[in-house]
Amino acid sequence: DFCTYCIVPFTRGRVQSRDPESILEEVRRCVDNGAVEITLLGQNVNDYGKDLSGWDFVSLVERVATIDGVRRMRFMSPHPANFKKDDITRLANLPQVTPYYHLPLQSGDDEILRRMNRKYTTSEFAELVGFIRESVPNVAIGTDLIVGFPGESDEHFQNTFKFLEKMEFDVVYMAIYSPRPGTAAARQEASFVPGEVAKARYDELLRLQEKISYSINQRYVGTLQEVLIDREDKTTGKFIGRTPTNKTVVFTSIRHVSSGEFVDVRINEAKSWVLYGEAAD
Repeated sequence: DFCTYCIVPFTRGRVQSRDPESILEEVRRCVDNGAVEITLLGQNVNDYGKDLSGWDFVSLVERVATIDGVRRMRFMSPHPANFKKDDITRLANLPQVTPYYHLPLQSGDDEILRRMNRKYTTSEFAELVGFIRESVPNVAIGTDLIVGFPGESDEHFQNTFKFLEKMEFDVVYMAIYSPRPGTAAARQEASFVPGEVAKARYDELLRLQEKISYSINQRYVGTLQEVLIDREDKTTGKFIGRTPTNKTVVFTSIRHVSSGEFVDVRINEAKSWVLYGEAAD
């Protein structure tokens, strides 16, 4: 998929699916070395298998899920235009797949999406997110946004603002548009959005998302969350890990715990980007 702002297909070439048996063997080695969570990465993961016989991305996930020792699985990122409801249903039936889906939006305006060559509309995107939320209990949704794409008017931006407000994503990774030489968007120099305008729009969206994320995270206060520990903060003695929904948790523990360990944590405070709590045991 050649998005008009992206240089990746020109630098990496067409999609090439890695041999599935080599992936499965690498997962087994990771588990043998103590890994409990596996993340499958790709530019558009749902393109996996298009150049193979008898494989698609979900069938790969299903095979990884059969490997003993894999307790959590994540993947990123599927392209919204190619993410089928049947795929979501199959993924939802795998307990190892965490209830966090990262689904890149890029713009909340249909005209800008068309100029980006994203191949979906905001209504189609919203329907897809709605189906994920219906299919995956307590799912968290993350997305990406580009602010200040060439030709983005005030009206286009306001449409994105309203769409972001409506969708209530858990987290949004935002970037101000930056031209990549050789891409179609970079040739639209006459319609570039002034830097100070793009920055003001970025700040406005960030303030909105900070409020949305704060509101969503308040729902975690008082709950018990299974946290996979990433590391210990040596300066504070607190531990840092992530919930199945990919929320960062900073917590205290009476006993010493280690990276890669699962700990039940009682959440007692929530901010926009971080949850705080205490180990329950």
